[in-house]
Amino acid sequence: MGQNDQLFCIRFISSNDDSKIYNLGIILLDLKSGRLFNLEVLSSSQTSILQQSLELPPKGISAKIQKTIYEGQHLKVITKTLYDQFKSSLSSEGFREEILHYCETNDKVKVAYLLENIISKAAGVSNHQIEISLDTITLGEYENASGAEDLDSTDPNPKNNNPDLANAATDIPPGARLVQCKLQLSPVSGIPVSSLSFGSKIVVRLYPSDPITNETIQTMNLKEEDGSIKPIQAQIHKITHNGSESEIIIKIAENIFSKLLEEVNTVKVKTSMAESRSSAKKNINDIEKNIEALKTDSSLFFYAIGIAALIAFGILLVVFFI
Repeated sequence: MGQNDQLFCIRFISSNDDSKIYNLGIILLDLKSGRLFNLEVLSSSQTSILQQSLELPPKGISAKIQKTIYEGQHLKVITKTLYDQFKSSLSSEGFREEILHYCETNDKVKVAYLLENIISKAAGVSNHQIEISLDTITLGEYENASGAEDLDSTDPNPKNNNPDLANAATDIPPGARLVQCKLQLSPVSGIPVSSLSFGSKIVVRLYPSDPITNETIQTMNLKEEDGSIKPIQAQIHKITHNGSESEIIIKIAENIFSKLLEEVNTVKVKTSMAESRSSAKKNINDIEKNIEALKTDSSLFFYAIGIAALIAFGILLVVFFI
């Protein structure tokens, strides 16, 4: 995409006071290809996420969403479900064409109707009051905009529901890149997430999801010819265990971090790239030894058969001549 390529920006907030579920999100669609460029959503019980949000630039909304998640003020399950539901709907070309058509005709009622259906399904509660903002920006405007300055004035007195994560944002150095990744699981030789601590070595795999992650994958040359992403060695920067869940901040490289929630922290993760290579080498060596053993056993078997045949032939000769 070029700097002058246009993106359609859909900002939205929704509320249901009876259930105290409040949502904030931004959808960016490439006008030229109709493809999804970026998606970020958040569900919370705090009304503060709604304040002045529709006035923020796209990166300002992204920063507000990330800050709210860092402070533990989000509804984890609903936020995840909301993201999955939007991702699923926006993966449909027909849905993207429909919502883009309504955006281009500035039909906010129909756009809001489409969004409410998704939100109601994810939250399990209908009758959300939705406000939306529709506009177009260029890719250059999106990349050059700064959201941090706008964010400072939106929530001057945040309430930390989770003390362990209250300073999570400051744990990531200012200016560092935040990318999306997944833990590399290793059910046999790995260790449980619940056993990880600061400094623990782990193996992760970045997955294409947003412009920053995609650019990082390209910069680090992680994409294979077949399109798969190479796993890389990383380190635990901070981890908080909450019962069966673990909130993890991962340092992938200098100034590159990731944050994720592992909802089942009994799963085992790979701790070393060398471990996987040595394990594979050991398996190969074991196979080679087994093959050699089979060869040896087969040789002895056929050798015994040969001796028995010679003995039998000798007995027949003796009987014949006698």
